[in-house]
Amino acid sequence: MHDVGGLAAAREARGSLTLILIDNGGGRIFEQLPIFEQLGQRRDASRFWLTPPDADFSHAARLYGHRYTRLDRAEGIASALQEATAQAGVHVIHIVVDGASAREAEQRVRAALEAPTEHPE
Repeated sequence: MHDVGGLAAAREARGSLTLILIDNGGGRIFEQLPIFEQLGQRRDASRFWLTPPDADFSHAARLYGHRYTRLDRAEGIASALQEATAQAGVHVIHIVVDGASAREAEQRVRAALEAPTEHPE
């Protein structure tokens, strides 16, 4: 939400500009803080950390004359990018992802990095 003003600046773009909005429900960076573990015990407090924007981004894109596409599944990303970059002007692609996906991906990467590896002798 704090970057929505960038849509006004994007009107100055020449050629094709595709902006990708990855929507994970907001505030997910706070999951990296130590306090997040305590929120499991107090689910009611999580609303102060995870702040879903509850905004219709199509209106923001159209306000500045940009095209807009919303995707709720990964299957459409490639074709949406192809269509967006084939035309001049600004196109906002709004991709909705599972809110916990970043945290889960980080945990998988950390586990893989910390796993013992076999070294050939």
